[in-house]
Amino acid sequence: MSDEKKINNIIKKVIRKKISLKKNLLRSGIDSLDLTTIFLSIEDEFNIKFKRSYYDKLKTVDDFLKYIKKNKKKSK
Repeated sequence: MSDEKKINNIIKKVIRKKISLKKNLLRSGIDSLDLTTIFLSIEDEFNIKFKRSYYDKLKTVDDFLKYIKKNKKKSK
């Protein structure tokens, strides 16, 4: 399963709808508790830790994908 699909599956579990790659999550009706749940679930799924400074920067599925790709490379 692709990373994008994994992220969308996590989002769908939280808000019960798929979000397009470039759509801002907060503008999609996701509140801060949902967003926190999404962050924690993605951390668990990909075995990464988000830096607190990125919590406000990661707004789209594409942002999450780029962050994951960058941080997977660092851990190898």
